[in-house]
Amino acid sequence: MADSNYEGSLLEERDDEDGKEAKYFRVPLLDAPAEDPMRFAFVCVCPICASYLQRKEFLGKSFHEDYYLFQNTLPFCHEWSACQAVSSASHAMPNLCLVLESLCCAGLTISGNRQFLKDTQKLEDRDEEKCFSNVVLVSALGGCACIYCVACVNGCFYMQQQVDFNKQSV
Repeated sequence: MADSNYEGSLLEERDDEDGKEAKYFRVPLLDAPAEDPMRFAFVCVCPICASYLQRKEFLGKSFHEDYYLFQNTLPFCHEWSACQAVSSASHAMPNLCLVLESLCCAGLTISGNRQFLKDTQKLEDRDEEKCFSNVVLVSALGGCACIYCVACVNGCFYMQQQVDFNKQSV
């Protein structure tokens, strides 16, 4: 179900409190899984693989130059990360780091992918996306037993990002 502000435009725009225009993701968060239900199921079942593949796709040919641990969404990780020191000497290290990042923290990898897309396309989260993001963060940090709910919400974030990326690549 698309909201009425979404209809007819590629990016929803509105005036922010500061008077500047804000751009949002093309598809509202909870509508994103309907864009590609099979991919959404894949993300929910295997977020490790999905988050890895999405980052590789987002960075494309500049992967070796532009890869950062969690795409710098957690700045303290980048400061002590051996990945960055070694990546200039070896093209294999960013791949290994992304594999380990995805294995250990697939949700944070999806968040890093989201931040990368938001930065490169100058996008902002809607209020419900901010709310879901906080719920996922608290659930993940709190060791919530509702892992499948977190996986589904991460799947929604993933799909919303993927739809935006695919449409801007066309």
